[in-house]
Amino acid sequence: MRNVLLLCMAALIGCGEDNEEARRAPINWQGPAPHVLVQVGGPESSSDKSDDCVRTVLKLGGVFDPQAAIVMVLYLQDSQNHLRIISRTRGVVRDEPRPGWTMERLCTDGFYAAVAAASQEARMPIVPPLMAPHKPVPGPPSVVILPKPIGTAADQFASSGVGLFDQGNFPEAIGQFIQARTLSHDPVLLFDIAVSYQSMNDVMQALKYYQMYADMAPDAKNHAEVAKEITRLHHALGND
Repeated sequence: MRNVLLLCMAALIGCGEDNEEARRAPINWQGPAPHVLVQVGGPESSSDKSDDCVRTVLKLGGVFDPQAAIVMVLYLQDSQNHLRIISRTRGVVRDEPRPGWTMERLCTDGFYAAVAAASQEARMPIVPPLMAPHKPVPGPPSVVILPKPIGTAADQFASSGVGLFDQGNFPEAIGQFIQARTLSHDPVLLFDIAVSYQSMNDVMQALKYYQMYADMAPDAKNHAEVAKEITRLHHALGND
């Protein structure tokens, strides 16, 4: 019986009322109660299910906050449910299918996934970017390493990415820069992607794209500055 109860507490779901006390506060969480934005959608969603999910989060010790840094999204569709955890700074951090559980179980599972994401975010080194994305301007490009067959579509994607970056919508900005990059092969877009990832505090991805940019554009005017930034990020990650 004791083993059953321990398994029940570890799963934090689906074990009746025996573990209600254990579910009132998130495990391994220190500090103020975690803030989460809960969104419920899909063909099987309803306002009642959404309200039930919010109540479950509150019961588990969370705070429903429309401005929260972590968003828990449940998509309900028969037995093919889906859980997505989104960080406003890092983008999508979890994207997983879920079976046809009860709403309470789905929301409990989703809440603890959100708590885990918030905990990881709190431990990440904060390395604010020292640079901003390249903004396309008329005239000669600042970097000419490869041919620049930038067409209208690529220009539109790049300009859209800069606009989204300026709005603080870094995940969408990255998507636009990547689209532009597939059309133009312009290495400066790797720089834009790196800065966007760094603005989301995703140091590893930022380092990856800074290095790609430095390798592909060794004669760029900002090469020395980028090299210093690469060293700074390696230091932040403990790669000295």
